[in-house]
Amino acid sequence: MKITTIIFLLPLLIANSLNSQVLCDGTGNLAIFSNYDGGILTINVDQDIPDLKVGICTYEPIQVNFTGAFVSNVTQVIYAGFNSMQNNNNCGQGNFATSISGVSSSLITIETFPEVGYDNPNGYTYMVGTGGYCSSTQNAGGGNTPDQIVYYFQQNLGGVFRFHVTQYACWQNETLNISSGGNCCVVPNSNNPNPVAAFAANDTEICAGACVTFINLSQNGPFNSINWTFEGGNPSSSTFFSPQVCYPENGVYNVTLNISNSNGSDNTTATGYINVSNNQFTVSLNPAGPVSLCEGETIILVAEPELSNYQWSNGENTQQITVSETGGYSVSAENDLGCVGVSNVVNVNVTPIPVASFNFEQTFPEYFVEFTNTSTGNGNYVWNFPNGISNLENPQYQFQYDNDWPVTLIASNSCGADTLNTFVNVIKTGISKLFLDDGFIFVQNESIYFKTEKFFSKSAQIEVFNIAGQSIFSRVNPIEKEVLYNVELLKFSSGLYFLQIKDQGDLWIRKFIKF
Repeated sequence: MKITTIIFLLPLLIANSLNSQVLCDGTGNLAIFSNYDGGILTINVDQDIPDLKVGICTYEPIQVNFTGAFVSNVTQVIYAGFNSMQNNNNCGQGNFATSISGVSSSLITIETFPEVGYDNPNGYTYMVGTGGYCSSTQNAGGGNTPDQIVYYFQQNLGGVFRFHVTQYACWQNETLNISSGGNCCVVPNSNNPNPVAAFAANDTEICAGACVTFINLSQNGPFNSINWTFEGGNPSSSTFFSPQVCYPENGVYNVTLNISNSNGSDNTTATGYINVSNNQFTVSLNPAGPVSLCEGETIILVAEPELSNYQWSNGENTQQITVSETGGYSVSAENDLGCVGVSNVVNVNVTPIPVASFNFEQTFPEYFVEFTNTSTGNGNYVWNFPNGISNLENPQYQFQYDNDWPVTLIASNSCGADTLNTFVNVIKTGISKLFLDDGFIFVQNESIYFKTEKFFSKSAQIEVFNIAGQSIFSRVNPIEKEVLYNVELLKFSSGLYFLQIKDQGDLWIRKFIKF
C-alpha cells in the first residue's frame, strides 16, 4: 500500500505529560521507544538485562546511539516506522536518514513502512510512528496505537514485554536509561485466536560446525511462551523468538517449536529438517602417487572436478598443477555445501641426471690412494683402475710406481649415466722406505737417510746429482755396518734426485724426491 500523505489529527498530544516511569513486566527483556518527530536519542543500557531486545518506531527519521555498561547484552534492534524523507526537519536538527550505532550492525534491522499485522480501527495498518497516546481506544490521528506497536515488536523481536516509552515530540539529543522503565503498558487485546506454530530456517543443509538461524513464523501472537528444541544442536533448546543454533556433528536432525498465547498453545516438529554434512571428505588426486621423475621431466597433478576454491600446498589455486620439483603435494577444496575437504599427499621424487666427479688423496704406505666420490645423482658406480675394477662408492687403490695413472669413473642411475676419464698423478711419498737387500734410503725432515753394507769398512764417495746429472753434493765418508747416514737437503729445491755411493770397485745408486 502506498501512502501519499499522513496527517495527524492532533499534532500536539499529551504524550509529554506521561512522566510516570513504570515496568510492565520486571522480568521482561523487550524495551520499546516510539514518537512522531524522531530526533536524536541515546539509550543507556545501565541495567543487566540478558538478551535485551529493543524496538524503535517514529514517523520522522531518528539517530539512535547505544551506550552503557551492559550494552553487550543487546541481541537485536529493529527500527519500524515511516522514516519520512520529506525534509520536514521538525526538530531543527537537520535532515538525515535513520541510523543506529553503538551495537554490531549484524544486530540491526531498519524496516520502512512495514505492515503491523494487528488490526486496531484507531490506528494505521502500517508502522508509521505514534501520536503519543497511551491508549488503544483513542484515535491515533493517522499513526499507530501503542498496542499495535507492542504487537509488531513482540512478533518480530520476541521476548517478554518490559516497558514502552512513547511521546509525540522530538528527542532533542536526549539520553534515556534502561533502568528508568517506560510510561505505557498498553498491550494487544486477548481476543486472539489460538496460536499456530510455524518456522523456517535460513539454511537446512550445512557443514559440520556451521550455524543456522531459525525464523519464527508462528501466527496469532503475542505469545506467552516460546520453546524450541534442537536435536543435535548447540544450544539444544531456546526461548528466543528467532534463535541461532550450531551443529557440531554430521547427521540429520529434528526441530520442534512449542508456543502459547492467552488462548492456548501449539507445537510443530520438522522431522529430519537439518541435514549436516561431514566436512572431512577426501579430495581425490590423479595420479595418486608416489611419482618418480628424472631431472627436466614434469608431471600434471589433477584434483577432483566439480569442487571450488582449490588451494594447493605450493600456493597455486587451480584444479591442476604442473610439478617438476621434489616434494609432497596436496590440495584442499570446497564442495557445493561449502564443506572443506583435503587430499592425501602425493610424493614426487625428482632424480638428478648423474654427473661423475671425484677427489683423491695419496696416503701411506707408498703408492696407496684414497678416492672420494663427489658425483651428483645417487646411483651405481664403476671404477676402472690400471689393474682392477671397483663398485664401491669411495674405493682405495694401491698403485705400483710413480706415474700419471689413468682412472675412469662411471656414475649411473635410473635417469642415465656419466663417464669421467682422467689421470691421477702418483709419486712415492717422502717418508716412505725402499728396502733392498743391499740397503735402503728414505727422506724425512729435510734430510736423506741411507744405510748399506755394500761398502762395509771402506771409505766411499757420497754424491748427490740432480735430474740434469749435475753434482750438487759430494763428500768422502767411511761406511760402517749398521750405521744410518744422512745428508741435509735444506738447500735443495723440490724435485727428483739421485744418491750415488762408490769406491774403486763398487757403485750404489738410489733415486729420491725432495718435496
